[in-house]
Amino acid sequence: LPKQQHENDAVGIIGLDILSQFTVAFNPQTSTITFIDSEKFDPTSYKRWWNKVALSQTPQGFSRSGLPFGTAYAGSVTIPALIDTGASSTIMNWQATDNLKNIRRLRKRLREQWVINGANGEFRPRATVQLSGIIVGEHQWKTPYPIIVMEVDPLFLSQSAGRPLMIL
Repeated sequence: LPKQQHENDAVGIIGLDILSQFTVAFNPQTSTITFIDSEKFDPTSYKRWWNKVALSQTPQGFSRSGLPFGTAYAGSVTIPALIDTGASSTIMNWQATDNLKNIRRLRKRLREQWVINGANGEFRPRATVQLSGIIVGEHQWKTPYPIIVMEVDPLFLSQSAGRPLMIL
């Protein structure tokens, strides 16, 4: 969707308490989101272009959080993905990159550079990488997709520490 144009434009997160009442249609061609009352939703009307994404409040390895999760695939890697409708960037923690060789090498180079520069403070690397694509449900982003890779503080999910996680 387009970036915030004006200072007073609405920006934020829509919680699952509201989203659960609607079927949400994203149209990247027109940069719009349509909220359809779930009770009035007729899926046959959208059959030709509708991509269903299953959301869960409890991804594997996490306790019930009340937050909407899906499953993302980056290449052959499966990553629990927090669906954040207000996120301005896509973030992936370093644990989610364990099976992505090029990103593992990047982290190693960042650590070597940190040591060369004097290894001051705590090593908390951050990098922007390009993945060739991401899949969530039946939706695919095939163009090079920029993702910020960094340590994600597990404040909102106490069980997320040390586990792969992506925030979309």
